[in-house]
Amino acid sequence: MGFEVVIVDDDKIIMLVHTKMILKSTFHSDPLSFLNAKDALDHILNNNSAGKTYCIFLDINMPLMNGWEFLDALNQHKIAATILVFMITSSVDKVDKEKAKTYPLVIDLLEKPISLKILEDLKKHDALKIFFNHT
Repeated sequence: MGFEVVIVDDDKIIMLVHTKMILKSTFHSDPLSFLNAKDALDHILNNNSAGKTYCIFLDINMPLMNGWEFLDALNQHKIAATILVFMITSSVDKVDKEKAKTYPLVIDLLEKPISLKILEDLKKHDALKIFFNHT
């Protein structure tokens, strides 16, 4: 069973912060980073297999393909892997929160930047417990 963490954000500073937080929290030892959603989508489609789980930290507002377009594109493909998406945004717009609820792949909408506390809480989330030995 594979567990892969994917960070998708067009801001290199945020990408660095999120990577460091993920490593420091022992959430994952080798998160993948993509500066645009299209490259992340290609990676997932090319490495999609049953028994694999992708935990995606997905920015909403990006050029080329935003987070919503990424989710729509994922929905158009038959994905064998389990996809768990955490939308990451600096927006506290209620519309974004409501829209996120309409996507079954989205587990939660989180504010930037991801903190150690958020990652520790995510380790206890029902969808992720199996990877962190929490009962």
